[in-house]
Amino acid sequence: TRLGKELQSVKEVVEKMRQRQTQSEDHLRSLEQRLGQTIDQKLQQTRRNLTTSFNQSIEQSNAIASARSAESFSRLQHTVSSLTTAQQELQQNLGGITTSHQQLQQLQQNVTASI
Repeated sequence: TRLGKELQSVKEVVEKMRQRQTQSEDHLRSLEQRLGQTIDQKLQQTRRNLTTSFNQSIEQSNAIASARSAESFSRLQHTVSSLTTAQQELQQNLGGITTSHQQLQQLQQNVTASI
């Protein structure tokens, strides 16, 4: 019957919409996982950079305390420069993380809007 065909057509459309929603949710979960991994990797690398710079700073500060020479002071200046560079890298990484987070939020809004 015509009503039965229309009902079947509506059921098919609803099923396709459910499939698309499931696919969108799966894709969003995948993106969230990749973003989380990227953030973790950047944070670990930044942590290693900062630890290395901090350890170098302590070593160089100890050398200055024992030698108190112009050369030791020059190395301290280099350490300060290294720490400044590390801080700038951290700020850039955090900016990238913020941008990625904003992109993820926009994607979530787009997926929600398309559903």
